[in-house]
Amino acid sequence: PDQPTPTQTASKPSQTAAARPAKPGRNQPAKPPQRAETLFRQAENSASRLMQQEYLREALQQDPRHLPARHKLLGILAREPASLELKHFLDESLALFPDNLKFITTLAHYHIQQKNFPAAIASLEQVDDYAVNDLHYLALLAAAYQQQQQFAKALPVYQKLARLQPEKAENWLGLGICSDKLQQPAGAVQAYRQALDKNALAPRVVDYINQRLNALTH
Repeated sequence: PDQPTPTQTASKPSQTAAARPAKPGRNQPAKPPQRAETLFRQAENSASRLMQQEYLREALQQDPRHLPARHKLLGILAREPASLELKHFLDESLALFPDNLKFITTLAHYHIQQKNFPAAIASLEQVDDYAVNDLHYLALLAAAYQQQQQFAKALPVYQKLARLQPEKAENWLGLGICSDKLQQPAGAVQAYRQALDKNALAPRVVDYINQRLNALTH
């Protein structure tokens, strides 16, 4: 039989199948989010605080938006609340999560530790306090306003605290002081009496309340 010429052979279409994409195998390197999750689990299972920090820092290098790892590392760093390392970490975290209440309140507490109440207020005011029922956040905001003698701003926050946590004497005390400073004697008397009813205040605070009640009711 006749044999195909070289030209005929070259002109035939190739029968070779297209290469299929390789399937990921068990030995394929994990993606950064997966690696971050693995490191976070290792931190969770570690009894050493130093090793926890190492695992968490590496996890955040792999995935900076791994929020559980950020929260856990924050809990470790916040044990030294005045450290610059904590401040840098909070700034970094808020750049990624500007509305995260945990980061906001921790930064405000850092500023309060530094006696920088205006900075604490500026941090807390990033959040709409009317939409937040977090007691820690509200207590920090009310105390910062009161310390700066911004009683008109502190008053509604203490009113909300008294509604949410009526058993706490400090909420009523703060409400009484703000009402007193704003020359609202009826509200001050009512709040002061509520604070006394809780029987949870230091003797010197009780003496102060009794002095104010005496002045307001006579």
